[in-house]
Amino acid sequence: MRRVGLLTYAVLGILGTAIALVALGDDAPRPALAAPAASPTATFSASVIVQTELERLPPGPAGVSVVSVSLPPRTTTEPFHATGPLIIVVQSGRVVVDADAAIVAPANPPASPLHPADPTPASIRGRTVARGEQILLSPGSQAHVRNDGTRSAKLLVITISPMSNE
Repeated sequence: MRRVGLLTYAVLGILGTAIALVALGDDAPRPALAAPAASPTATFSASVIVQTELERLPPGPAGVSVVSVSLPPRTTTEPFHATGPLIIVVQSGRVVVDADAAIVAPANPPASPLHPADPTPASIRGRTVARGEQILLSPGSQAHVRNDGTRSAKLLVITISPMSNE
């Protein structure tokens, strides 16, 4: 199997730095954003890609990253550690996941956020996760993801990680 380097996961921290500085910068009230005016003929649609509740967040400042990953057939990621809550949403294909502490649930539950039957993170080995499901990795958990299939798998990876104060 080919291995996808950790560069993908390094990008996760870089992308969210600016977002975190704005979102977590201070507790001062922020003015509400005005909604754009729609013309009478304007139409649009929106759908929730992932919805979840997080019990613990890393201490601030923290970075938020959202990265689209294409995992080619017969490849695997290097093992990686979740430095904060990490969500992997399978947007197409199937992947096999091994993780020390994770929850697998529907990515877009009908009426509520992530509430699996057992909300306690558990060790998973060789768990196949399909399109429309998400994996929530607990902070400190080690994991790796592989694509045993014949088609690429598309993943959306969302991380909240503590930022270095250096």
